[in-house]
Amino acid sequence: IGSFQFVMFGTGVVCAVWYFCTTEPSIVSFAVLFGFFSGGFIALVPVVMSEYFGVERLGTIMGYIAIGLVPGSFIGPYMGGYLFDVTGDYKGTTVFSAVTVLFASCLLLPLTNPEAERRNSSDASSLDK
Repeated sequence: IGSFQFVMFGTGVVCAVWYFCTTEPSIVSFAVLFGFFSGGFIALVPVVMSEYFGVERLGTIMGYIAIGLVPGSFIGPYMGGYLFDVTGDYKGTTVFSAVTVLFASCLLLPLTNPEAERRNSSDASSLDK
């Protein structure tokens, strides 16, 4: 598991723990951990994309990623408000957040380290000679 998958999964776990935060110290602890993990995820996106696709196309790729964020950024607040209106608290929103982030982190599990793959392929090609 790479650092990108780790911080994404950590964000999902922290979102799941958010459900149990009922006191001020627990909410502050949640905020610190969420900031650490989600900040790491956000900061790593350009790095990971440049490792996979190179820096030549990084601007275009980041643009596509930004477009991909639009549906969730649009639907998420409405879904959170709807869940609050239906249940009268934010527990449904915390569950929704945790499930969606953990699902997204599972989608990232197949990612491999492109540098390790390059090394392995160059090692294999050098053995062929």
